[in-house]
Amino acid sequence: MASATALFGCTEAEPDNVEIGDGDGELAAPQVTFSGITSSSFTASWDAVEGAEEYRYEVTWNTGSGKEIIAVEPDFTGTSFTLERLQPATEYSVRVAARSGDATSRNWFSGTVTTGGTELSLAITPVEKYFARGGYVYPAASVRSSDEDVYYWVSAVPSDNMDNALSWVREDIDNNISYYGGWDGLVESGLIMKGSGESVGFNFSGYGNFCFVAVPVSNTASGITVSSKVYESYPFFAAGIDVPMPFAAEKDDFVGEWMLTTSSTLMSENGYFVENAGEIFPVTISEAGTGLGLTGWGGDRNRYSSHQLALDYVQSGNYGEFTISLPQTITVDDDGTEWKYYSWFTFYDGATSHYMRFDPDDFDLGYPELVQALSEAFEGFMGNLNKTVVKIIGTQLTASDGSGLVVNGLWPYGIASDGEGVYLNGRHEEPFEIYFLVRKDVADGKVIELPESSTGGSTVSVSMPSVHAETVSADNLKVKDTYVRIAGK
Repeated sequence: MASATALFGCTEAEPDNVEIGDGDGELAAPQVTFSGITSSSFTASWDAVEGAEEYRYEVTWNTGSGKEIIAVEPDFTGTSFTLERLQPATEYSVRVAARSGDATSRNWFSGTVTTGGTELSLAITPVEKYFARGGYVYPAASVRSSDEDVYYWVSAVPSDNMDNALSWVREDIDNNISYYGGWDGLVESGLIMKGSGESVGFNFSGYGNFCFVAVPVSNTASGITVSSKVYESYPFFAAGIDVPMPFAAEKDDFVGEWMLTTSSTLMSENGYFVENAGEIFPVTISEAGTGLGLTGWGGDRNRYSSHQLALDYVQSGNYGEFTISLPQTITVDDDGTEWKYYSWFTFYDGATSHYMRFDPDDFDLGYPELVQALSEAFEGFMGNLNKTVVKIIGTQLTASDGSGLVVNGLWPYGIASDGEGVYLNGRHEEPFEIYFLVRKDVADGKVIELPESSTGGSTVSVSMPSVHAETVSADNLKVKDTYVRIAGK
């Protein structure tokens, strides 16, 4: 008995090597019966045909957009085969002919078989979900399938491009086949889904309104076959992880338990800087007078993490945000070493760049813009509509001649009583921005539905300040330029 994974061969739909004549000597057509019919599989069987050395069978499916070859086996030596990974309540055409001496008989069995079940239903809800890989919240599709055995593909399509959703899905699949190694790799990575579940995360470029779509797929002799039936969610708004877009928030929205993820960590090793992967550690934000205070910065490797880092809070209309002014004194050790939180930054002049720590006493106060930019080193704001993400980004300042600076990190540094600098833990190890805070209940696994947005094209559906980011537009847009997927947990 053949399985679906073995049904690949010639993709012709017509008999090959047919003898032309009056039909004398042609082998009889097999008498095929169907059994084991489920919503996603069936078995075709027949008695051996006298004189037959082997058989040829062909199975096709009319997807609505054209006939697709499901399976072709030109030199089959058995008398039954099973097809799996099919669609429910779907009619499949089956042809079988006997073969002898490398010739296929002109007498074919032709029939149809319809898989069981009812017409498939896929209910799609846009949600946001925490992915420990990257430590961030990404939009994902929560799908409820009426048939747990059906495979399907999920894409995110710009809401003003829904008329081309099926073409978008086909392009999406083609873009991923070579990278993930075909059907098995796509299933293993979670890009081809089966039954009910949540998709991988989608990290968008720019921002805009999108719909999740799901399309049933099968693994066939033609490759990955895509149904013409497209299931879609309501439209939702998404902004990329790097988009500096503030969302409406009040002071209380920042208060609570968070998981903080850094973009990377810059360390000094053997006289060189090495940029390692980012870190994830818990932090707490609480009210502190007119502002906010953050504890837990740097986790276990910051022995001063319990010392509160001051956040200067500002409310402007519906938009609350904070800045982090540095340096901030932490404590003075018994040996006289004074510890402060400093900003670490890269200064560039077009030809060279220098990575350094900011201390106001080191700079000519004749350049107040530079000192202020380094003093108000970071800005924090609500990063999504559900108020489950806070983004903290460093200040960047560029002069007309192309020189400038960008604040990279925030970390303790000590000045000993003799004036010598002291690195925490004995070396550079500053956590680099962008810093992302995810609300702890979401980081612990809570999945939250995304609000429905306007369908009026790829524009922001709520009142927001202007930002320096690109809107996603359907004009000449390609799938690979719109998002990348975050596979895994």
